Amino acid sequence: MKPENAHFKPLDFYRENECHTLDDVLDFARCLEDTAFPVLRNYYGWDGSEEQPLPSVESMMEHPLFDPTVKKPENLKTGWMMAPLALPYISKFFDKKEYGNYGFTYYTENDLDIYCDDHAVAIYSYMGGHFDLGCAPDGKPHHVYVRIDSPNKNPVGDLVTRYYLKGLKETNDRIANLARSLRSGCHLLSTSNRRENLYVQGEVPINKSKLTQEERESLSKCLVDTANFCVRAMRDDSILNKIQTALDMLAPVAAYAKRFTIYFMGHSHIDLAWKWRYPETIECMKGTFETQLALMEREPTYVYCETSAVLWRDMKEKYPEFWKKIKAAADRGQFEPQGGMWCETDCQCVGEESWFRQLELGQKTALELFGKKATCGVNIDAFGFNAGLPKIMVNAGLKYFVTQKLRYNEYNLFPYIHFWWEADDGSRILTLHEYPGHSNHIEIDELSKIVRIHHLTDGFYHIPLLWGYGNHGGGPQPVMMDRIDELKKQTVFPNIKFCGMTEFYNVLTSTEDLSTLPVLKNELYLETHQKTYTVQAKTKFLNRECERALLNAESLQAATGEYRDLTKAWEKELFGQFHDILAGTSMLKVYLDMYEEYDKAFEIIASSDREVTKKALGSGEETYVFNPLSVAENAPVVIEKAPQDDCGYLVGSNGEKYPYQKTFDGKTATYIGGLKPYSFNKLTFAEGKPQSSITVSDNTVDNGVIKAVFDKEKGVIKSLIFDGKEFSGGQIGNFKVLEDTRSRDYDSWNFGFTGKDWDFKCFDFEVVEQGPVRVVVRAKYSFGIWTEKKPYFGTYLWHTPSVDYPTSFLTQDFIFYANDPMIRCVLNADWWENGKDLKVSAETAVKNPRAFYKVPFGRLERPVKRDTPYEKARFEVPAITYSDLVGEDGYCFALLNRSKHGYDVLDSRVRLTLLTSPNGFDVAKVPDPTADRGKHTIEYAFLPHKQDTDMERLAMVYERGCMVLTGGSTPTVPIGKTLLEASDDDKTITCVRILPDGKRFYRTIDKNLKLGTEIK
Repeated sequence: MKPENAHFKPLDFYRENECHTLDDVLDFARCLEDTAFPVLRNYYGWDGSEEQPLPSVESMMEHPLFDPTVKKPENLKTGWMMAPLALPYISKFFDKKEYGNYGFTYYTENDLDIYCDDHAVAIYSYMGGHFDLGCAPDGKPHHVYVRIDSPNKNPVGDLVTRYYLKGLKETNDRIANLARSLRSGCHLLSTSNRRENLYVQGEVPINKSKLTQEERESLSKCLVDTANFCVRAMRDDSILNKIQTALDMLAPVAAYAKRFTIYFMGHSHIDLAWKWRYPETIECMKGTFETQLALMEREPTYVYCETSAVLWRDMKEKYPEFWKKIKAAADRGQFEPQGGMWCETDCQCVGEESWFRQLELGQKTALELFGKKATCGVNIDAFGFNAGLPKIMVNAGLKYFVTQKLRYNEYNLFPYIHFWWEADDGSRILTLHEYPGHSNHIEIDELSKIVRIHHLTDGFYHIPLLWGYGNHGGGPQPVMMDRIDELKKQTVFPNIKFCGMTEFYNVLTSTEDLSTLPVLKNELYLETHQKTYTVQAKTKFLNRECERALLNAESLQAATGEYRDLTKAWEKELFGQFHDILAGTSMLKVYLDMYEEYDKAFEIIASSDREVTKKALGSGEETYVFNPLSVAENAPVVIEKAPQDDCGYLVGSNGEKYPYQKTFDGKTATYIGGLKPYSFNKLTFAEGKPQSSITVSDNTVDNGVIKAVFDKEKGVIKSLIFDGKEFSGGQIGNFKVLEDTRSRDYDSWNFGFTGKDWDFKCFDFEVVEQGPVRVVVRAKYSFGIWTEKKPYFGTYLWHTPSVDYPTSFLTQDFIFYANDPMIRCVLNADWWENGKDLKVSAETAVKNPRAFYKVPFGRLERPVKRDTPYEKARFEVPAITYSDLVGEDGYCFALLNRSKHGYDVLDSRVRLTLLTSPNGFDVAKVPDPTADRGKHTIEYAFLPHKQDTDMERLAMVYERGCMVLTGGSTPTVPIGKTLLEASDDDKTITCVRILPDGKRFYRTIDKNLKLGTEIK
């Protein structure tokens, strides 16, 4: 059976032809419906005329005809279209007095203005319905006009407009029922599991239908026989008298359809801040909730599911009286709080602890406002989902997870609908990848196809359907409910039930065999939108910096026993992780708002740190360092205070001596070894001349553990020796500029590499700092393409910019600490490119590597080749803090970062994407055309190591480091001792804090993910 768009065949075709297949039945059903509801297939189209007043018939007829039901490049994009009205076929069976006015109906997602002759019928009509054209057949010519003003300027297609005679309603309804019942039966009996996604279409080779071949053939014959019965009745003009007989003939097919139940779950995905700011969202959702309350009154069994806890809180605060209506609906079971998170967060760039706070705060809010926690995690629109999510959600009390985003894949069709998603610790969550999407608008003929695809894929008779407008709110609308009411009367159609997610899953888990579902042990990688790991660099930096500051502040509180409430700061941090904000796809105003919110969060944190430090250490100018981690730290420390001498010693509280040196910018650098977990150490400046174990000669730095040889002309490391082994396979620390101008859509979301790239040119290379603690090698680079300046050229030389002066500049510091194999890099970028991306690269000599990436509470292996469609799709992948190439000989190379997330690995080369520059002023594709331009400070590190290195602990130390504090000479807390102890010595504690009730709480990274343990 053809999956879509069987050809419309005219009535005369069936004077001589009958039906033999389900495809034939589909064709005939369309023809049958045309007898009462003719499709307008020939419009005159005046492209680009949307600003014109209503044109005359004569002026419209000067423009070409086109068929809006078929999408073609030459079709009208915006403007007026006009078609003449005739009499439907069935009119000949009735007296003219019975005709009534012309009616008009359509379904599309375009915004339409509808006119008939010289008067307006509907202005800014969005999703169709039924309209009275205000005129009747009277022997005069009548014309329907449609004005389309599409901001996307795409050719019109799949626009089906019909007209009919309103006075013949009873007959119209009977014919529509028969035609739709025939179509519904065909769709339900087809074995095509074809998916029509945004970028990829094709057949999925899964058929779990419980229908036997004999049953399918028998029911198909029933459909063909019924269609041919109608064909013969149309030949002798007896069709109107035989509609009920035909419907009775369909009884076996109708019985099969009733094996299915569609569970209509009202929903509105809401983007908290995208093309609009958050205050607008609150108003938008108030209107959405008002519509839902009206629908609940109309249909007492209707349930609306809402999934953003921050909205519930803010709605209650701003509209307390209105909120009482929401609460009453929730108490009746018609408003269902789900989601489990503070907001529908980004799922690739969010840190480990933030994940728990998203769920903790979301569930806490649900419990406080509604008296119960969510059972279903919902994240409709994030750009991929990390592999650690199942265990995180299960630990938060969620049983189910709902998304749909993988329908945006560009390389491979995601085949599953329901499946078990399993984490590396064996945690499983029942997951729904909703098909065809999250905002079904109830297109009547599509629903039976959806049921079929669900059934073929899962083998279930219980079909979930999220319905309602989304993104800017809206939710289910009255016209959608009208369509559902029509479906209730249709002879061949599944059962219809309104419900929430809880009820649906109660039914599904109690009636279906879930053990037959596939198990997916991987991330849910979205094969598009990879630029979102990098774009809006400032926001991603602030997100990481804020989480670091919050976690360190909580550790400081827990170690000293001084509680300060950081909830408001966490709320701002979590809100900034909303998937469009953190992903970098919102408009500029949203980011300006977020910068203010981050400032407030940092002030809350700083206030806590000041108060806690003063309580613990007193007032004064003494220098202390605090280890906020559960592991003993060997880490560099930079103290803002300038030292008296160029180098000397810092003496710790237990008499230990640490060399220090004066930095190039007048600060104090040292390296603290063995700093105990959750401990303070007081550092006092002392005289002395430490011996340096770092040697520098010409282009070589040897720190006692690694030996790096630079190519001074290029400003890169050309040789890197560790443990007697060469780790460089070319250049380490080089920058590539990749041309990025061929994105299929959404330039702020997607890369569009052309294959062209350039290197930054090194114009300066020097050692800017050398001492017993560290050596800093600085390279400066520039880049520019003169043709980028052409728009600024003037007639006169003095009006024209130089063609050879660069447009972007980089300064990269390679920092080598004594006896530490990690090369820490600090990049200061002045970036002003358009349609280009900046990557830092390490061409390594790792032998036959496997690539591992840090994801929340785990490591994930991904391919290092790009041969198969699966591998090609992963040309850019997300990570939290590092990518690690593990060689077959046990030697490895890691690239760590402190604010970036986009990596690409090919064979033994690893690259980190640093900056992007989405180009263009189409805000639908580039919401912020200034993104990433300007100055940035970026930190990353290269690490040759052996396979037994504990990368989890090392990355945690690199990410969070030590806190440098000042206090008095008589602290109230023990110095030099571990202040917190936990019994789980073999596990890394990722978070420790004081709860409001005074208990201390910690979380570990072991496979059991211990979530709540009091410590002493």
